[in-house]
Formats: sequence, structure tokens, C-alpha cells
Amino acid sequence: MLSHLRLALRTLAKAPGFTAVALLTLALGIGMSTASFSVTNSFLLKNLPYPESEYLVRIFRTSPSSRPDAHSPGSFLDIRDAVSSCTSFAGFVYDGASFSEPGQPAQQVYGITASANFLTTLHVTPALGRGFAPDDDQPGKPRVALLTQRMWQRRYASDPGVIGRTLRLNSEDYTIIGVLPSSFDAPTLWGAVEYLRPLTTFPDWASQRKSNWIHIAARLKPGASFANVQTELDTIAARLSKEHPIEFGKDGMSVVELHSSNMDGVNRLIIWMITGLAIMVLLVACANLASLQLARSFSRAREFAIRSALGASRLQLMTPLLAESMLLALGGGVLGILVASWSNDWLGTRLNINGDEKGFDISLDPRVVIFAAIVSLLTGLAFGLIPAWLASRTPAANALKESARGSTGGRAHNRLRYGLVIAEITLSLILLATASSFAIAARSFIDRELGWKPKEITAGSIALPWNRFNEDTRRREFTQELLVRLQAIPGVDKAGIASALPVHSYHNTIALLIEGLPDPVPGQE
Repeated sequence: MLSHLRLALRTLAKAPGFTAVALLTLALGIGMSTASFSVTNSFLLKNLPYPESEYLVRIFRTSPSSRPDAHSPGSFLDIRDAVSSCTSFAGFVYDGASFSEPGQPAQQVYGITASANFLTTLHVTPALGRGFAPDDDQPGKPRVALLTQRMWQRRYASDPGVIGRTLRLNSEDYTIIGVLPSSFDAPTLWGAVEYLRPLTTFPDWASQRKSNWIHIAARLKPGASFANVQTELDTIAARLSKEHPIEFGKDGMSVVELHSSNMDGVNRLIIWMITGLAIMVLLVACANLASLQLARSFSRAREFAIRSALGASRLQLMTPLLAESMLLALGGGVLGILVASWSNDWLGTRLNINGDEKGFDISLDPRVVIFAAIVSLLTGLAFGLIPAWLASRTPAANALKESARGSTGGRAHNRLRYGLVIAEITLSLILLATASSFAIAARSFIDRELGWKPKEITAGSIALPWNRFNEDTRRREFTQELLVRLQAIPGVDKAGIASALPVHSYHNTIALLIEGLPDPVPGQE
């Protein structure tokens, strides 16, 4: 085998032009395919950095007319008490608060408000201090909070003495009890969070059914399946539809993997389609390289004929070309990983995942490296096997005669050469048509008629502290004064305030009644 590899290296070294073109083609094809799979892996396949994360699931409320939604407090309690296929259920809310330090202007920060068993459900242990006590989410308990690594490093300079200090959120003081490890960070799921505080469970939760704002994360029991959980959720949903027809209506419930729960069907399809397009580009490259390799085998027909005349078997005739193809594939794979790493770094710096910070780590983990290795192996076989097989089956006498006449190949060679050209053109047309359709659809989506003109509109958000604005009157007075001040800003033509913006805001479902029209059927608002 080593002798074949040495021969392949010498042969490739004698054809530097072909070798350079083949390596460049393979590097780009394998690199782009690996980079695309890296994105798919990061968003859809990669497990969360928590122990036994494959058992972590998320439970959604669903309806025929909207994307998966959160739950009401009453539904959360029903699910927690009735589903037996999970060991624990944690409620959480994506949170925003005003963070302030003495002598510094307030800043809006993002965090998570969660039930006391949130970290134990995830099997996460703080790097410093302690986690939530079992009763930290009960009414009347002292206010406590944990910092993420991001906030600990950026705002407290990684000071180990931060435990016991005061964190001021929404003009309220929280005692810092711990710092979360860096492994807690999961931007595609939680966003750029900086703190974690308890979600107070009030006694009247069982009767709160109108507003849906609690998300549910759960951990499956060993041996339990998604089907087990879904069966129990269907039973609960049917019961709630009967007991609370106005609040729950005909909605249902579904269970999904926690790690990819923020990705809907459209996003999944787009990500997989981009990976498929990249692989199709690699197939075109394979067809092109197969044509080049076939042409090289024609020029070496006399060599193979002499080998055959000396008694070489078909496998021995195929081995030199296969060795060359596999060496090229190996080199292209190594270069492809470098291309993928560069592409991931370039793309990662331009992504903004669930927060106001740019930058996302698209890593080349073992799964991606294995993918690159398999793709490289299949690529080497794809463009090397057919030319090698064809070279091995050409009768020695015919090859010598054709070589003596200066023929460039027999009828079988020509058929295969034409077939490769046709395959390359076909794949190129399919790729072009698919990419064009995707581009046209994306442009149509961007240029669609929205019903309003987004140009020259600037949007911002503000989090009102509940402890200071827990009454409708106070919130209304603040809103009216804010609106007056916004309209007085130089350059502002008009200003408006809303609880949610169109298209992108879905974190709460509110039934709407239109003035002048009959009220809709309960459950179908």
C-alpha cells in the first residue's frame, strides 16, 4: 500500500497544474459543505452543554393559527402535576431589566426569571456561590440573583468577592448568591443573558388562565420517549379545552428538544436547504474532477495496458488511480477544514443571536470533523472510482492498438466522458434553479406589501419595573408623558407606543376584539 501511495505522490508531483486545480476545487467544495454543516450542527443538532442534555425537552402551547407559544400559570401547574414521564419541570421567562450602579446611568440588561428548580433541571452547578434554594421562588423570600459569566466578567471584572454584593435591577436590590459557569451559555436558546433571578410562584396561579407567558423546560425520565410525553400532553389539552373553553379554546400542546426549540419549521428548512445546496456544489466539483481524472487515464492507457499484459489484476490496475484520488481528497479535506474554519469565523462575527451583541461561535466540533472526513472519503471515491474502474476493464490489446493509432479513447470511454459532462451540466442547472428560486423567494419576502412603511421608522424598547408600575393608572400616566417627550424630539414626525411590534413579536398572545364587529366565538379570538 505504501508503494502505491509513493507512486501516487510522484505521479501527482509530475502534474502540478492538475494537482493544484484539484486541491483548490476540493478545498472550496469540501470547505463550503463543512461550513454549511457547521451552521446546521450549531443550530439544530448540537446538544446543550449540560449533563445528559439529550433528556431536556421544551413544552409548547400550540394552535392552528400561531407559532408555538408559552403557557398560562394555571396550565404550567397542570402540566407539572399531571405529566409523569418527566422528572422535573421548570418555568422560565425571558426577562429584561434596568441595571444601575451608583453614579452610573441605568442600562437595560437581559436575563432569565425562572423557578427555583431551573438549574437542577438543567443539571447546572454554579461556578461560584450557590444556586437557588427550593423556596427562593416563594412569596416574601429575600430577593436573590445569580450572574452569568458574561456579566461577571464585563461588569465585575471577574471578582471572586462578588458573592454577597448587591445587584440593583429595576430599582430593587438583589443579593448576588452565585456565578454561573461558562458552560451555561447557550445563545441560540437563552440569548445574551446576564443574570438569573427567581420566578415568584404566587398562590393565585392556579386561577390565572388568560395570559400566556411562562415557558416550560423539563427533563425526561430515563426510558421515557417523546411519544409518552405527547400522549400525556394531549390528554391534558383535551381536559383544559373542556374545563376552560374561553381561555384555552381548541389549543394543544407539543414537546420538542430543548436545544433547537427556538427554531421553527421554516428556519429548519432553510438551514437544511443551504447545506443541501453546498453539497450539490461539491457534487458538481466531483463530476468536474472525474472528467479530468478520466482524461488523465486516457493518456495513461498504454501504461495500464502494459500492466495488464504483465498479469496485473483488475484491483491492481485500479489501485494507482484510486490512490491518487484519495490523496487528493485527503489534501482537499485538510484544506477544506481550514476554509470551513475561516468561513465560520467570518460568519460568526456577523451573526446576532437573540440579543444586542454581535458574534456567535460556530465551532468545528468532533461531529463536524467527522462529517468533513466522511465527505472527503466519499469525494475521493466519487471522482476516482469510475475512471479507475474503466481503466481496469479496457482490454490490453485494444488499448495498445488505440495507443499506437493515437486514439484518445474507445467508445466506452467516450460514453462515460459524455455522461459525466451531462451529469455536471444537469447538477449545475439544478443548483442554479434552486439557488435562483431561493433568491427570488427571499427578495419577494423582503419586498412584500406589509400594510405599513417601515422605512424611516426607528423602534426601541423599554422595561417598566413592575414594583413601580404595577397599576394601570401609573403605567398610563408614564406612557402619555413618554409619548409627549418622544414627539418633541427634533426630527421626529410622529411617535407611537405599542405592547408588541408586528411580525417579530410573538411572546404573548392576546385576544383582540374589533370595535363594530360581533365578538368572535370563544377560543377563536
